[in-house]
Amino acid sequence: GQDFLARPARLHLYSTDYVEQTLLPRLLPILRSQAPNLTLVTYNTRGQLPREELEKGTCDLAVAGFYTDLPETFHQQRLLTEHFVVLASRSHPAADQGLDLDSFLASDHLLTTLTGDLDGLVDRALRSQGMQRRVVAGLSSFVAPTRLLRGTDLLLTCLSSLAIEATERDDDLRMYPLPLPLPAIEVMQIWHERTHADPLRRWFRQQLWNVAQEAAACASNNI
Repeated sequence: GQDFLARPARLHLYSTDYVEQTLLPRLLPILRSQAPNLTLVTYNTRGQLPREELEKGTCDLAVAGFYTDLPETFHQQRLLTEHFVVLASRSHPAADQGLDLDSFLASDHLLTTLTGDLDGLVDRALRSQGMQRRVVAGLSSFVAPTRLLRGTDLLLTCLSSLAIEATERDDDLRMYPLPLPLPAIEVMQIWHERTHADPLRRWFRQQLWNVAQEAAACASNNI
């Protein structure tokens, strides 16, 4: 039976506001209807794997696209594969002729940085080709920069699901292909061996995987 779903419990999810925006709108109704006594608490993962929290048990699950070098006592499962696109206002000079690498480099950029480091994936890819861009602001959020573009000549390189949501919310925003090859991001959920067989946490991971597949299917229909 699934009587474990009726018991009062609290789950601690370390992720980002990208994960909260992409998956929680689908996940919360399921939790409320099927596990009514479950309380979910989310924490910002700050750009690093919360290894100690997972080992101590104060983190049940970590979800992000930038964790590397996992210890052997950790499990992982891919939830989403995301591609980078560029988001801009309709007033951006590229709005008429499209966005090529020259206009990309000539623009000022916003950047998401969870650690305060302004050297992102785009910057490293550009540097490998002897190029660089000008970043005018590094923000600690994935979602907030999409709200700062309206009526500006700034560019934001972001994950496609964030760009889709932003263009649906604000008709001033447009999405462009990134004029630079960057590998896709694999968004993973990671948990400790200790919670691997726990019925509630196993059920929760399955629900998160299910809504991630729904979100991915919805995004592919929008592109």
